[in-house]
Amino acid sequence: MAVVGDRFAERVLDADFADSAGTIYAAVLNQARENCFAEADDSFMGGTNPTVRRAFGIAGSVGAKGRTARVARSPRTGTWPSTRAASPPPPAR
Repeated sequence: MAVVGDRFAERVLDADFADSAGTIYAAVLNQARENCFAEADDSFMGGTNPTVRRAFGIAGSVGAKGRTARVARSPRTGTWPSTRAASPPPPAR
């Protein structure tokens, strides 16, 4: 996915590849049959599951390269912000 983000950034200069690294992490992690908890007995396996490590690595790479808009849901309301977190203020009139 990090390679796709790089290709996207090369071709689309005025948009971000993803809203946040957290979204990338969840997308990769949620595609696995097992991620943080074992299907057989519901025991925690997040620290040893290669899928979790892979999801973290991909999300971290995309975030570190600046391929995200760096937005996140509000911890208080659970809603998305109405503007990009990194957007400059509008020009003065």
